[in-house]
Amino acid sequence: MLATRPQTKLQDIIDLYSWNYPKGKFESNNKQNALISLGLFGGNAEYPDANYAKRAAIYQDHKDWTLGLFYFLLNDPSVPASLKAETARYGLSADEFIDNHNFPYYLYVREARRMIGDYVQTQKDIFTDPYKKDAIALGSHFVDCHHVQRVAVSKTQYINEGRIWVKVDQPYEVSYRSITPKQKECTNLLVPVALSASHVGFCSLRVEVTWMQLGRAAGIAAGIAAKSKNLYNK
Repeated sequence: MLATRPQTKLQDIIDLYSWNYPKGKFESNNKQNALISLGLFGGNAEYPDANYAKRAAIYQDHKDWTLGLFYFLLNDPSVPASLKAETARYGLSADEFIDNHNFPYYLYVREARRMIGDYVQTQKDIFTDPYKKDAIALGSHFVDCHHVQRVAVSKTQYINEGRIWVKVDQPYEVSYRSITPKQKECTNLLVPVALSASHVGFCSLRVEVTWMQLGRAAGIAAGIAAKSKNLYNK
């Protein structure tokens, strides 16, 4: 592909964000419309139920994929000279993660196991049924999911599947029941992060500003429960 597109630039392959970082530092991310980028699609699938050893192996797979991509861009004969030169201008930050070869200690786990509680927040709750009688927080982040798998459509072609990017035009309410388990299963638990939500629902809920609201609501609920001895007292 690179041989037929010698004009390819690094930002056609990965996303680089400067945000408010110090000059010369960037955050990198998977380029969603690139066929090959930083996303190791499917490499994460076993993570939620894996033991520590398996999770360490999954971490290493992602590290190898990430660093391997940069090694390829710097060294493979098929890479145009201009792209090699551009890639060579970047590297791991010398003053970050200095005791881990300048690579992050952990994977960023956006979505894994979630509770199935008294109420499951779904796509419907974002777009068509946004109001809740027992609302404890507001969500507003767009529905965002990276690709999840690469599928061969012929012997020479494949496509990436699973990408979701849908704007949320107005805030929606989050039910208190989504952070409580089913009463018949547990009566003393509050789950503001791995809350009860479908995959699409969680694609919007899973941001820090929403979790902060849910965490505060859970703290208030825990205080009320401690005084009343009843988690489900409203």
